[in-house]
Amino acid sequence: MTLHKSPMRSNYVFSRGFRATSAICPAARYAARAWTPKSAARWHRAGYTFNTLKFLDDTEISSTNFGRTVTPKHILRLWSDYRLPGAWSAWTFGGGVNYQTGSYTETRSVRVSQAPYAVWNARIGYKINKNRSAALNVNNLFDKTYHQTIGAPGWAASMANLTTQR
Repeated sequence: MTLHKSPMRSNYVFSRGFRATSAICPAARYAARAWTPKSAARWHRAGYTFNTLKFLDDTEISSTNFGRTVTPKHILRLWSDYRLPGAWSAWTFGGGVNYQTGSYTETRSVRVSQAPYAVWNARIGYKINKNRSAALNVNNLFDKTYHQTIGAPGWAASMANLTTQR
């Protein structure tokens, strides 16, 4: 739980929530010996965020120059990677989705909203040698139009379109 004081107004914002992340490798080969995610054929990651905001000691929105912003209540991120077997094991494929519920900002009599949305991403990677690999990430596969942030920056992160890993 967090209590935030707005620097521009006398209002307080009470924020409460949690974040959970998980990463699993369902391959049986990790049970008896040490392993790393790079050696696994499949690798799954998930993250979930829940957040609620309550404006305390609130003044009328219509009488202020500064608005209030409501962040998404739910954010869900899922990702899965797959390494091809045998002679093709230098190749990896991945895909995932980032979903969040709606958000809005409100100032005076103007309200700007972002509806819930999901953005799908994909990745293909190739292990060049023991120390080098390259990957191509394609973000927003279905060309979804959305506002990443409304009113205040910071709760969604963008990713690079091309990644080279060392």
